[in-house]
Amino acid sequence: MEIWEGIDVSQFNGTIDFDRVRAAGKSFVMVRAGWCGYDGSIQKDTRFDENMREAGKAGLNVGIYLYSYAKTPQAACMAADSLLEMAGPYRMTYPVALDMEDSSLQGLGKARLTEIARAFLERIEEKRYYAALYTSYGWMQSFLLPEELTRFDWWIADWRQGTMPGNRWGMWQYKGDQGRVDGVSGPCDLDRAYRDYPSIMEKYGLNGLKPPEPEEEDTAAALRKEVERLRRRLRSGKRNTRNWRQGSAPCSRKTKQCKREVSYGRSKGNQNQEKDRYVRGAGYSISGKAGCCQPGGRFQHIKDRQCRKAGCGPERLVRHHIGKESHTDGEAGGGQKSRRPGPGSPQNSEKGSG
Repeated sequence: MEIWEGIDVSQFNGTIDFDRVRAAGKSFVMVRAGWCGYDGSIQKDTRFDENMREAGKAGLNVGIYLYSYAKTPQAACMAADSLLEMAGPYRMTYPVALDMEDSSLQGLGKARLTEIARAFLERIEEKRYYAALYTSYGWMQSFLLPEELTRFDWWIADWRQGTMPGNRWGMWQYKGDQGRVDGVSGPCDLDRAYRDYPSIMEKYGLNGLKPPEPEEEDTAAALRKEVERLRRRLRSGKRNTRNWRQGSAPCSRKTKQCKREVSYGRSKGNQNQEKDRYVRGAGYSISGKAGCCQPGGRFQHIKDRQCRKAGCGPERLVRHHIGKESHTDGEAGGGQKSRRPGPGSPQNSEKGSG
C-alpha cells in the first residue's frame, strides 16, 4: 500500500521554509485556515495566506482545516461557506477538513455533535469539495457516532506507538509534540495519507479542479465507434432499399428507367386495380406487378408513359400494352408520332376509335 508523508501547520509554527520541507521527503501540507465561533463566524489564521502561497510555490499538495467551536448545524454550514470563500484563490489537492476536538463541545452529546459534523461535511460536498473530519481516536469513540459518518473521510490523530490504521482512514496524524521536520522550527505534527488525493480531485473535478481532457487515443476510439455505428446504419438502410426494389420490380433488367416506372406503378396501385382486370391472363399488369416488360417487348412501360402523355384512355392503354394496337394506330396521316395533340387538333385523337 502506497503511503504519502506530510505535515499540518498553523500560525503557531511561525515562518516555514516549505522548500526544505519538500526536500525532507514531505509531499503534502494541511494548513489551518482559522477557527469558527459558536455562531459559525470565522477568525482567520494570521499565517493562512502566507502558508497557502508558499506551500504551493514549493510544489507541495495543499489541503486546509478549520478548528471548530460551532454548536449548531446552522453555524457549521455558515462556517463551511465562509471557509470556501477564503480558500477560493488557492489550488487545493487535499481535503477540506473540520477539526472537532475542543472540550467545550463535549456536553452537547453524541447525536448533536454528529449532526453538526454532518452538516459541515455535506455543505462542503455540495460545493464539490472533498470533505474530511479531523479528530482524535478517543474523541471519535467518546463523543461521536462514527457509524453515522462512514461515508465521509476521516483524519484521525492517534500518537500511540505501533498504531497504524491503514486504509480504514484517509489520513493519520501519528506524531504531535514530538514531531520534527526540516524547514519548521520547533515541534510539528506529522501525518500520513493513505489515499492518492490529487488523483481523486483531478479525476472527479473536485476542489475547483477541472477533470483532465480525454486522451487522443480515447477520442480516436470514440470516433471509430461512431463511424462504425454510422456504417451499420447505412448498410441497414441500403439493404432495406435493395430488398424493396427486388421485391417490387419484376424486370430481369434493372435499369433506372424500369425502377422509376415500377415506383410509379406502385404509387398508382390503387388507381390501376380496375385496369388490371382487363389484362389478366396476358401476363401484364399496369400496376407494376408481374410481367411489365414482357408482352409488348422491351421496356413496355416506356409506351405506358407515352400513352399517358398522349392522354390515351384506360381501354386504349390496355390494348397498347397487350400488343393489339400500336401507339400511332388511328392517328391522322399515320405519320409522325406526337407526344401531345397539336394546336387545333382534337383533344384526344384516339378517343372514339377504341
